[in-house]
Amino acid sequence: MAVSPASMPENPIESRAPPPSPIASGRRSSVTNDEVLTEFLEHSLRVPDLILPDNFFPKQKTVETPPRIDWQSLNSKESNSVLKTLDSIARIGCFQLVNFGIPK
Repeated sequence: MAVSPASMPENPIESRAPPPSPIASGRRSSVTNDEVLTEFLEHSLRVPDLILPDNFFPKQKTVETPPRIDWQSLNSKESNSVLKTLDSIARIGCFQLVNFGIPK
């Protein structure tokens, strides 16, 4: 149902909302606020430069070819292949196993 202006009461319902905030008329205050905000952010968001020590994370890793370990020499007690295998695992984490009986 439509309401005509003539049927509205003369005293409208009073609102309990506060009046609107005043708007700044000049641009100077907004520029000043921007400068203050920029200065605050520059000082509060300072993150130190992170420099990791080289002994934990070397800058450059050398690429090594894993040593070739003969399967037959692992069974012999006279060979140093077991020591060579352990050294390779400790240094680079792998080795090449050859002569293990499976053709290419």
